[in-house]
Amino acid sequence: MRPLLLTLAALLCTAGALAAPLQPRSAAEIVQRLDGDPASRARERGWQRRLQQQPRDQQAALALGQSLLARARAEGDARLGGRALAALQGFAEAAPPPEVALLRARVQQHLHDFEASAQGLQALLRRPALEAGLRSQAALLLAAVRRTQGQLPASEAACAELPPGWLQQACQLETRSLRDPALPLAEWAGLRAQVRGDAAAQAWLWLAEAEQAQRAGLSGPAEAGLRTALLLQDDLYTRCALADLLQAQGRLREALALLEGQARSDAVAVRQAALAQALGDTRAGPWAAELRARFAQARERHAADPREPLPHLREQAQFALWVERAPRQALELAQRNTRQQRESADLLLLAQAAQAAGQPQALRQAQALTEQIGLHDERLQALAP
Repeated sequence: MRPLLLTLAALLCTAGALAAPLQPRSAAEIVQRLDGDPASRARERGWQRRLQQQPRDQQAALALGQSLLARARAEGDARLGGRALAALQGFAEAAPPPEVALLRARVQQHLHDFEASAQGLQALLRRPALEAGLRSQAALLLAAVRRTQGQLPASEAACAELPPGWLQQACQLETRSLRDPALPLAEWAGLRAQVRGDAAAQAWLWLAEAEQAQRAGLSGPAEAGLRTALLLQDDLYTRCALADLLQAQGRLREALALLEGQARSDAVAVRQAALAQALGDTRAGPWAAELRARFAQARERHAADPREPLPHLREQAQFALWVERAPRQALELAQRNTRQQRESADLLLLAQAAQAAGQPQALRQAQALTEQIGLHDERLQALAP
């Protein structure tokens, strides 16, 4: 899922800035940092000690949860997401402090527990005295989660919770463009004109336009939009999206170069392994072995303790299809994935796996699911049986 992130998928925002890190206005608002130095780890240990002594230390819980979630996104280690959720366990009541409820929903989204995330966000939005900035963040995240689930009417309802203005318009346009990617791309330019000088907001709007262009089959505008978004705000989601576009055009070396030196999250690692394999790069074997072991270890941890998160099914299916060349296994994983995650990328992966497995019935089912959701994507139409 794009943070909206994004990201992922959804990047959270205040009413004035989409996709920007949260700026602290009080002790409860902790800035999300990606510090990789020993000092940041020492801070995490300090927050953990405070929580051991007082599990309801809200400042420590939010700080530790934010830090661990940021690392989970950057490093692709699902265990960090589980630890972020555990940091909030001192607030088990039905209506925890709003900042805690919002962070919990973000972590659940990251762990692909989408329905739990959505339920928590809906409960938060029902609070009559919720601060305006938190309400905007919750509504935007809920809209993104519902889009991920393929629930477009529910996504539109969440967009309606946002205050009138460019943010609400962008939220609504993103959902409308899923149904009709032929909508004029100039609508995104009009929104960008309202947020000149805000690089984070501009990047998000360029990214959303690029993804609409991809669904419309317009590779030129899609590439231009992705590259502009990267220049404004570099992030792994956009890099992976651009790498996928380049790979689809046969520009494999460009795609692999784009991912060089990036944090090896599952999403990055599976693409590197697939591209290296296609190019005959000597790193292909070690990279594939690393991912194979990573997925196996995660499954073993989950078998020993069901609270341990599993690798995301999308990346497992991609690995099976692109690297292992096991289309039937990829199809089974992709089918399981679309029970909970139904973005264009998931449905496209399902259709590609069905086609590679020689399963026309499964391909028709993928097309039927796409129609049921109300999604239109020219890349999916091209695979129609």
